[in-house]
Amino acid sequence: MLVCFLPFCIHAQQAGLDTEAPDPGYWQLSAGDTAVIFTDMAYIRNSPGLEGSMVSDSLQAGTKVVIVGEALSSSTIKGFRAPWQEIRYRKDGQERHGYIWLGLLAIGQTTIDNGQICLYGFDRYVPLRGDRYAAFSCAIKLIDPQQQILARHPFSFGYTEQSATEIKGLNGMGLKGLRNIIRIGFLGEACAISSDYFYFGWNGSTFIPLPGAYRVSDAGVFYHSEQILFPSEHKKAANTIYKMIEEGVSIEEGEGKEILYKIKKKKETYLWNGKGYVKVKGPK
Repeated sequence: MLVCFLPFCIHAQQAGLDTEAPDPGYWQLSAGDTAVIFTDMAYIRNSPGLEGSMVSDSLQAGTKVVIVGEALSSSTIKGFRAPWQEIRYRKDGQERHGYIWLGLLAIGQTTIDNGQICLYGFDRYVPLRGDRYAAFSCAIKLIDPQQQILARHPFSFGYTEQSATEIKGLNGMGLKGLRNIIRIGFLGEACAISSDYFYFGWNGSTFIPLPGAYRVSDAGVFYHSEQILFPSEHKKAANTIYKMIEEGVSIEEGEGKEILYKIKKKKETYLWNGKGYVKVKGPK
């Protein structure tokens, strides 16, 4: 029941998303907030909107800008909608003002070793076509204090109107050769909208994808929950990652009675070799 119902539900929601360009709304910036440029190079305009002229300034990834005023009109660029906002920034030792499309800003950041900043954001939106789900093409980038891009890694996530996003920096969590692990989440807070979690290991020179996880539920019908456990958490086997999976399908109990779930649990095991991981077949 769960296996059949969930893809149908997600596909039905995605089919309704392509009537117009999505507006994920993840920035939620107010006057006085500080934001960070995500795209490799962002051009500033003298008025909000594509009709505004580009000023001579260009801001590279990692540059901090301060939001001035409230969000203005929106534009569709790179397949998705986002508003324009006035910003102030420093260029050549001077404070300047201009307007930027918020899709060029990072949607999240965290600081790791030596003041390096991990950013993530959108490259473009890829709409639903045939059997391919709608998705955002994303990237994670590492920026040093001199605003040099040290590393980047592309990834994508299926967009089903997740309403929030987050990033968290962890230590190596007991995996050989990793300095940090970065977890990025796109969070669904409504019925049958999944929360998707992406993990990336940082070894000092490159990002390495790790097993991901997701959670989804439809109140009173089903739920599916996945949890990633690293060696420093499960303390059972070195360089071993566990994915704990729990699925529940409701058992009808009649009006006014508590809903019970038929629950199934399983565990997936991944072995880490210092450069990547492999999934173990069968129980371990």
